[in-house]
Amino acid sequence: MGLLALCCCFLFSASAVAISDMKDIHKSTKPHQCLSGEGEEFSMYMPAHNKNVTVPKLSLNVGDYAYAADNALVAVPASCYWQFQAQLGYAPNIADRQPGGPRGMFYFRISNPEKEYPVLANMTRCAKGLVLSMHGTSGAMWQSTSMAFMLAGMEYVTVMPDSIANPDSMGYKGRGLRATGDIPTTNYCGKIDPYTTEFVTWANPFNYKTKVENVLEDTNKYRDYVQRVYLIRKLELDAFISSPSSSQLLTAGFPKIFLFGRSEGAMVAQRYYHADLHPKLAGLILSGWSCEFNYFLSCAADAMLCGGKCDKSLPVVNVIGASDGFFGAQDSSVAAKVASAPNGYGVPPTGNCLAALEEQGFTHSTVVKFPTGHSIMYSEDNALRSIVSDFLANPDAASFAGEKWASIGEFCTGDGVHECGEDEAAGPPCEDYRPNPQNANKNLGASNDSTTDSCAEVTAPACPAGCVTPGEPITGAGNVASRHLLFSASLQPSQPCEEQPALMTCPAGCTVVQGDRPKENMMLSAGGPAKFLKKSKQMQRDPKARELLEPEPGLEKVRVWTVADERARLMSNDLDHGEN
Repeated sequence: MGLLALCCCFLFSASAVAISDMKDIHKSTKPHQCLSGEGEEFSMYMPAHNKNVTVPKLSLNVGDYAYAADNALVAVPASCYWQFQAQLGYAPNIADRQPGGPRGMFYFRISNPEKEYPVLANMTRCAKGLVLSMHGTSGAMWQSTSMAFMLAGMEYVTVMPDSIANPDSMGYKGRGLRATGDIPTTNYCGKIDPYTTEFVTWANPFNYKTKVENVLEDTNKYRDYVQRVYLIRKLELDAFISSPSSSQLLTAGFPKIFLFGRSEGAMVAQRYYHADLHPKLAGLILSGWSCEFNYFLSCAADAMLCGGKCDKSLPVVNVIGASDGFFGAQDSSVAAKVASAPNGYGVPPTGNCLAALEEQGFTHSTVVKFPTGHSIMYSEDNALRSIVSDFLANPDAASFAGEKWASIGEFCTGDGVHECGEDEAAGPPCEDYRPNPQNANKNLGASNDSTTDSCAEVTAPACPAGCVTPGEPITGAGNVASRHLLFSASLQPSQPCEEQPALMTCPAGCTVVQGDRPKENMMLSAGGPAKFLKKSKQMQRDPKARELLEPEPGLEKVRVWTVADERARLMSNDLDHGEN
């Protein structure tokens, strides 16, 4: 073909695509063309659910997306809670995984952005830093929230904009929102559901559940759809950064700022860039995402970290399950099936971010895979927290060799992609979505010096007999209605320059069993038999709770559960547990 003919052919092809773009981008003859997500409304059929879904044209007004920041979920370190207790109210309501994890932290939903964000912005001297967290598809619950508790236990203020707070007037997602006092916060391994209604697949156009059949039904439409998934989250972050209230956190002077993403949120955290955020970042934490061109992206260029705009020295840590059901390298993953289909798209998956980070030239990166599926924390919590702790303390030491981190040496083998896992002896850290009392919280990562104010240490008052800590079934004390429970002086954080709050008097002759929600708590007389509330049946499987009263007839026995059992269960349920 002559040069003139070739040029004419190219010009004709480009013109044809441009005309196609104006009419219907889904009929483009370029299957991997990058899509903007800014097109008109369209309909697509989801064969796996036998559902026609109308995908709306998205608003591009950043101000319309302020709902995520205005209803964000926030985890506050114990040291900051006690310093700002008068402004925050309530009482400590979260703990890291027990036994052995930090306690006395506070979790709440933003309800007055103009007043509450300035309080958070003043926590620069009681916290080691700030984490801006992006939750997964199902919202601010499950692992995204457990990780927020973990990060607060490491003394980081963690702020999670809530994409599910999308208002009915927009109709993209949306569920009823629980206020702070109604959010169940006692079960680190549980759902920690901050919503009043359940996630119903396709009840709204962006309440999706990934199925291979749906992706392959019309790949051009699906690529447009996932680009709109990203665009919604991008605009929410833009609104967070541009808001006079929430943007104060980025200029307050926190010692370190990290961007964390889980699953869908990790895809967003990888792709997103903002000139007012990224120069301030100490690092990226990407959990449950592989950084590759797969079914979750419209084109190969979408796999560029920060859209190719951030400094290549930005530290990155990627943690992912070796058998991730969505993004794993195995033939059974969604990414692999879509990539290998005749009408599919995406590259054959490697199952992690190593190739992308190396190809794009990032110089301070660590990639870790665990012997589990999409859900990492439930079987690998100690290894995961140790690696995250090392990264937070010394992000610039991130490397594909990883020899500078104690956590890599303790839990992992190999260079490049570190293969890491838990000790089998004590069983999994989470058993049937409850903390395993036999597997203690163990953080072997770095514990860098605290950045909190220093002054004369105040000694906590002696704890009356029978006082206990929040976050587990207890005896001897408590205010059942409000979940304000006593905790021992040894577990109460010291408060420099301030008095310790007075401990409540332990009422005599009572036993308190705490469930997952305020209405599930109950006070029992010391001598009389009693039954659990119906909603508290999961508490009956807790050996500590069962010691307090005779079990009901027919109560199932406590099972012996191993790490291997938990890994197998997580991998078998990977696609049904939810993209969290």
